[in-house]
Amino acid sequence: MRGLFLTGHGAGAKKLREPVLQVIRDSELNAVVVNIKDDEGYITHGQTQVPLANEAKANQKQFDVESFMEQLRQDNIYPIARIVVAKDKHVYKVHPDWFFKEADGSVWKAKGNVAWADLRNRGYWDYILDIAEEAVEMGFREIQFDYVRWPSSGDGAVSKIANNLPSTGEFERSQVIVEFLAYARERLGALGIDLSADLFGIMGTAKDEQNVGQQLELMLSSNIHAISPMMYPSHYGKNTYGFPVPDAEPYGTILQSSKDHLVRMEAVQSQVILRPWLQDFTVNKDIKYGIKEVQAELKALKDLGIKEYLFWNAGNKYTEEAYRTWKSE
Repeated sequence: MRGLFLTGHGAGAKKLREPVLQVIRDSELNAVVVNIKDDEGYITHGQTQVPLANEAKANQKQFDVESFMEQLRQDNIYPIARIVVAKDKHVYKVHPDWFFKEADGSVWKAKGNVAWADLRNRGYWDYILDIAEEAVEMGFREIQFDYVRWPSSGDGAVSKIANNLPSTGEFERSQVIVEFLAYARERLGALGIDLSADLFGIMGTAKDEQNVGQQLELMLSSNIHAISPMMYPSHYGKNTYGFPVPDAEPYGTILQSSKDHLVRMEAVQSQVILRPWLQDFTVNKDIKYGIKEVQAELKALKDLGIKEYLFWNAGNKYTEEAYRTWKSE
């Protein structure tokens, strides 16, 4: 699978949706990842019959799912439903017991005033999987779990959380994530669809779980279909892989991060597919991402024999010519 990302609003806006679908038609791309439960917890197709989603007022029609899915079928584009797991602005109002608390008993909020679910609560697992099952019924052929992790300092003041978080030393956080993914396989496996999960890009290099619960070997032990490390060069710290500014080294950053993942995946003879998220957006105004940078990332994967990839742009505006003129084979 080689795809681009669309938000629910992007799927609903012709000026954003059509260029994305057209560049997929015109290139080796063949998949689209679409928000179904977004970063705020909205169910984006607006037709959910999941009782808790409606009770929490999480139902928001951002696009017409029937016509969108029909278009993908006509164009033979593989549909992947992105479901944000831990972040939610709505369900905590109905089930505060499922979410992280502060010492005074109030629900802990991260950046953007978003609550985070404590993933030890299996009732919340069922809510997520109810949404996933509904997406499958609508025609999505793969469920991709994002934010299937614990909050980190980059998300907000985690020191205020009073829920006694699991230990990182024994990888207890990763174990919870693996248990969730195993339960997802159990519930969704009979539906004939694939499951994938997004990871921090550094997890192939870091031996620990980086507080977020995504220790690589444990994630692989879940035996999901694919992992998608977010290898955005702009997101690596200074001097990572020996590059003073990894954002300025898209080829080298993607090459080394991918190598680190592959070595460890091969060591445990994992059958999980490595399908990285790559960068098609600009963070530093002095390092503008365009055709050269996007194709440098793709060349890194090609040089390692990695066949699958996804590209992220939160605004759904991509460097179209980079894909039209690129051939992995």
